[in-house]
Amino acid sequence: MAKEYNNSDIYKISYKTKQDFVWFLEALDKINYKEHVKIEIQKLPVPIEILINEFSPKSKMEYRDVLGYERTKEENISLVNLYLKNICRTECKLIITDQYFFKNLDKEYLRTIERIFKGVKCYKIEFIVKNKNINEEAFKKIKVIFDKLKIDLEIKEPPKIIHGRYYITKYKGFSIDNSLNGIFKKESVIQFLSDEDYKHFFEKFS
Repeated sequence: MAKEYNNSDIYKISYKTKQDFVWFLEALDKINYKEHVKIEIQKLPVPIEILINEFSPKSKMEYRDVLGYERTKEENISLVNLYLKNICRTECKLIITDQYFFKNLDKEYLRTIERIFKGVKCYKIEFIVKNKNINEEAFKKIKVIFDKLKIDLEIKEPPKIIHGRYYITKYKGFSIDNSLNGIFKKESVIQFLSDEDYKHFFEKFS
């Protein structure tokens, strides 16, 4: 396992096995790290059991990763899917703010959406998006996908446009720099929200 420590308290690691990552977390527990430790995993998606067990809603650590062209499409899809499974721990409502989610009619985008949300435990997704940003044909096609996944869709129009891409449940949340519409075409940071940010957005969107 390769580790790099620097003054900005971002711990960059690459690992080959789950045990490597567990050893790294155990090492952090033995030192007086700051309340918010940022961890960036290099190249490989984090196994789902690690996300669920180690990055719990009570965790003081911040986990982040980078999506984009340096990963294969399969790795990108798997990583977003892992984040969704982490915040949807039981059947729950998922809130998404992504103003361009319903803009794309491309078949490859539609297939990507289905793969990203496959196996995610949510009974409903509430999209907070301006109606003017919804392409009706795209909405119909995406609704067919979520009907297949047995996930209800609901559109909630905000008073003003929300530019950030947030994914929130009653458990925790994460953000992505770019819309899923074109997420894998350029680098995009995906990271769990801090306790403070999560509380703010949960109260704002609920």
